[in-house]
Amino acid sequence: MQGVEMSADTALTGVVKAFRLLVPEPKDRIPLTWSNSPLVILPVVPLLVLSYLARRPRTQFLRLAILPLAIWSTLSAAYTYEWMNPVYNVYNFASGLWGIFALLKTVELAFVARGRLKVDEVEPGVVRSPSSNGHAAGAPPEHLKHGFLFTCYSGFLDACELLSSMRGIGWDYGTGNDIYVPPEHRPLERTAFLKSTLWSTLGYYLLLDLIDTSFKLVPVSIRVAPSHGKAIGDHFAPRLLGETMAPALAPDIFSGLWGLLFGTFTASGLFHMFAMYAMGQGIEWKVVGFFSAQAIALLLERTWRAATGRRVDGWWGRAWSYLWVIGGGQWCVDAWHRRGLGGGMIIPPFLSVTRLTLLPLLLKALKA
Repeated sequence: MQGVEMSADTALTGVVKAFRLLVPEPKDRIPLTWSNSPLVILPVVPLLVLSYLARRPRTQFLRLAILPLAIWSTLSAAYTYEWMNPVYNVYNFASGLWGIFALLKTVELAFVARGRLKVDEVEPGVVRSPSSNGHAAGAPPEHLKHGFLFTCYSGFLDACELLSSMRGIGWDYGTGNDIYVPPEHRPLERTAFLKSTLWSTLGYYLLLDLIDTSFKLVPVSIRVAPSHGKAIGDHFAPRLLGETMAPALAPDIFSGLWGLLFGTFTASGLFHMFAMYAMGQGIEWKVVGFFSAQAIALLLERTWRAATGRRVDGWWGRAWSYLWVIGGGQWCVDAWHRRGLGGGMIIPPFLSVTRLTLLPLLLKALKA
């Protein structure tokens, strides 16, 4: 019996050591420098390769062979290297978010048997087309019609599209009823679309820069949290600013799928919690509790509608939403702010138009 216990302890110790090779303790993390920064970008390569192969038929064995390398590089980049300046701890959080996303994406792309199909495809790159006898037949894949360079180029674009398609609209994993596609307000012609997207991106970047810089100008004593994130003022609780435009959040598609709904919110909480581990100070299950509680709120809304025949809307519905998001969100936001997220440097000073141009001009005008 003792031998079995010793074997179990030895096996568990080995598993922990192997895990710590991929995800070291916070005290053992390596400072991020210019010399080791290429290792942080390394996971993009196997992830792109997996995404490319997922768009090629009969490649699952090769994808499974690449999976260990992809997992190692992803976890190593997300949790081994860190920004040492506490002001930039927000980038460690972003690294953790990217790492968890990339990890799950690599596993998905490796294990999907047939690869990822677009709508109306019978296999990757082969579009279903009606044949003369009325049955569906596959049109030849595009990479068989063109040369090597075109095949690589189109495959790269396909891989990038697959990685950036979070909701799967237009793909086999994004089909179903009641999938909301927001209306497009930009012109659909390619050149006009790119110009409109570029200008809107620049505009939102400048707006974010202005808000971020203005927040940093507020004295530390009245901030929600100082930039180093080591303490929060006794008289200022962390706040979550936001607006819920649709308080009634229980559509009919969730009928009979409350377990799936609860699992979705819990998975979102785990995603944020494990990403937060990259910021140091361990993990906090309160973050998962906040996200999981949203499913309870939806269940209560559904119960109210079944009992009264009315949706949770109007001013009372808005107050209900604020109660769950702002009140319950204190758990989540408190954990983030104690790690410096509230006062983190989102845009570095050397990339800040507000700091480099607008503030000097404003100070010059005030002194004139």
